[in-house]
Amino acid sequence: MDQDSKSGTDAGGAAVPPAATPELKEAANEFKKKGNDHFRAHHYEKAIEFYTKALEADPSNPVFWSNRAICHIRMENFGLAISDAKKGIEIDNAYVKSYYRLGTAHAGLGKYKLAMGDFKQVLKIKKNDSMAKSKLKECQKAWREEQFFKAIQSDETKPVSETFKLEDLSVPNDYSGPHLPEKGPDEPFMKALTEHLRSQKDLHRKYVFKILLDIIKLFKTLPTLVNVDVPQGTKITVCGDVHGQYYDV
Repeated sequence: MDQDSKSGTDAGGAAVPPAATPELKEAANEFKKKGNDHFRAHHYEKAIEFYTKALEADPSNPVFWSNRAICHIRMENFGLAISDAKKGIEIDNAYVKSYYRLGTAHAGLGKYKLAMGDFKQVLKIKKNDSMAKSKLKECQKAWREEQFFKAIQSDETKPVSETFKLEDLSVPNDYSGPHLPEKGPDEPFMKALTEHLRSQKDLHRKYVFKILLDIIKLFKTLPTLVNVDVPQGTKITVCGDVHGQYYDV
């Protein structure tokens, strides 16, 4: 993990946290050492706890921001990694590892053009950095492929959700399950659907497709990253991987 940082200037005149007292710097470095130990053991969540403590003691050290950023990257928390990397750049825009973290996180989100800019910035600081050159080439290749597929996109390459015609499906008269209201699912429909599924029966596919298409429209209006404030000293548990079977829910 990062051990030291060269002095630099802030980026664009951004506010830089005041330097910590010698006592706080010493405490921060002890927290960093413990964080490094957990990082090497691949205990990234625990490492984040100690890097956070280091930052609380000395938020003016870009190394701590960079170290926490790489933990977030390893846990695929790319949005948080971007936030930490940017903070490190604000404090010291000559500290090259902050740009590494930023580029890696941008690439992890598929934002290859932004990542290319980050790795180019690395090469401005360290012209012969082989890893930055390699990462830049990878991002350039991915970005060109992305642009190529956009250029050749047609009705045949569009996702089914953009070409599917719901009106082509009809619900037969002998269908005995719940009928989806025009305005979408409501409480009576959901209660009827619950009993229908409990009896191991299927919702008609037209209604399934309608719900899925509406969900896609909804998702497109929502942000890809949502910040959740977690009170100090508490944790949040994220549950996922439900495969859609009734008894999984």
